[in-house]
Amino acid sequence: MTLAGILLRRDPVALIGTLLSLGLSLALDVTGAASGVESLLAALGGITLAFVLDSIVRAERRFQLRETVEATPWFGDAIHPLAASARKIDQLYPGSHVSAEARLRFEQLAENLADLTRGRFEREGSDYTYLIQPTLQAQLTIEAVTNILPGNNRLDWWEASDGREYWQANLDAIAQGVRITRIFTHAGMSHRLEQLIEAQRAAGVHVVVLARAEVPEALQMNFTVWDGRHAWEARLNAAGTVVANIYTVNPTDVSRMRAAFDRLVHASGQLRR
Repeated sequence: MTLAGILLRRDPVALIGTLLSLGLSLALDVTGAASGVESLLAALGGITLAFVLDSIVRAERRFQLRETVEATPWFGDAIHPLAASARKIDQLYPGSHVSAEARLRFEQLAENLADLTRGRFEREGSDYTYLIQPTLQAQLTIEAVTNILPGNNRLDWWEASDGREYWQANLDAIAQGVRITRIFTHAGMSHRLEQLIEAQRAAGVHVVVLARAEVPEALQMNFTVWDGRHAWEARLNAAGTVVANIYTVNPTDVSRMRAAFDRLVHASGQLRR
């Protein structure tokens, strides 16, 4: 491999050091401050020093990377297949759309991990794992808000398999002594909604009902907070269909939802239990 090729594969320390050394050697030779041999030796000495410093920098970087990987027990086993796949893709399909897509997916992974560092993540709209499991694990309180839009499928959801499983989790929580308060906001009372409300009240849920006209648009939400520490929130499309389930332990998110819950309780004229 040529010197240029070596430099292109190394850090700026080696490149800058080499260029400075060559420049110094040329200056010494042109000005006559040193003989040709002395100028060459000065250049070689500078280049050697630059490569030594470059090696130190790279070794320190490798040490930091290794320390970071080993700090999380499961990460080492997970990162090796990812790195191997990335290398294989780059070798087999250099400069192709496949290689570009691989890079894009790694960038998306980085974005998802950045979201996790904020204590939150999303699951697709049909995945209610992190609504149901935390309900089963609740210890003291469950505070929930359900917004029923005109023609909204939220009432259908309670009767579907996910809704029935979630309701059973509510019943199990009540049996364990968990206090559940659920606020229904609606655009218009219907017989089905009345039946749902009465069934939940009969089971021991403290139900608050608010007409949509009484609720600011910013508070027309769907969320659940468990024990004041972690929460679920639905992201809906314009038709009112859940397109993402967001689970969070982020204190700012939880505080925002608890504040919204308190405002709705206050709007109902009832005291928080």
